[in-house]
Amino acid sequence: MGGLIVYGTVLPWLSDKRFDPLRGAAAFTRELAMQAEDWVRIRSENPEFGFCMAGDFNQDLSDKHYYGSKIGRAALQLTLEATELECLTSNDRYRVNELTDGRCSAIDHICLCDTWAPRFRGSSNVWPGENERTSSLSDHFGVWIDLQAN
Repeated sequence: MGGLIVYGTVLPWLSDKRFDPLRGAAAFTRELAMQAEDWVRIRSENPEFGFCMAGDFNQDLSDKHYYGSKIGRAALQLTLEATELECLTSNDRYRVNELTDGRCSAIDHICLCDTWAPRFRGSSNVWPGENERTSSLSDHFGVWIDLQAN
């Protein structure tokens, strides 16, 4: 098997004006569908490579609702399943929930294809950590995952 292709993205947020006249869930689901076509094409053109899709999805996938819409969440879950991608930053796999006492949840995600997901080693990680947050360049935490080498 070859290396790993990483696809970075920022999906539309609820008040995103870039897709006028579409906003909210309508903009999100349209852009998600268009990007999913890219993921499928890239994977089919590079079958020897693994695939990682990561970025600011502007949609939570946790048990407790934080940001996004029910329609966007359902569309994202169905799209990830249909494209054989596993989200490694949802629910109890993501430390932002514990670092913020449940006030925040992940909207930044890392997903791996089915052939690489087994290399995932436990939970995702965030930066800055619990006692490191002073000033920030962003309202988002940095996210990373550990993978086992083959």
